Amino acid sequence: MKVAITGNTKGLGKELSKRFDDVVGFSRKSVPIKFVEEIVELSLDCDVFINNVYDGFNQTELLMAIYEEWKETDK
Repeated sequence: MKVAITGNTKGLGKELSKRFDDVVGFSRKSVPIKFVEEIVELSLDCDVFINNVYDGFNQTELLMAIYEEWKETDK
């Protein structure tokens, strides 16, 4: 199972990243959450998306973008 996790370098996101073999991680330094289209594109081949970073409305915007891409799939 391939998992995409935002905020994977500290706290809960870091611990979750350790639990999965195949992780695509997004941190504030690598791909900031405000780059919604880039994160969605890099997450398309993942099976699970964990939206762990809090960044105001950007977090909601990212969640809705992922939902729109994945709503017709079994993810």
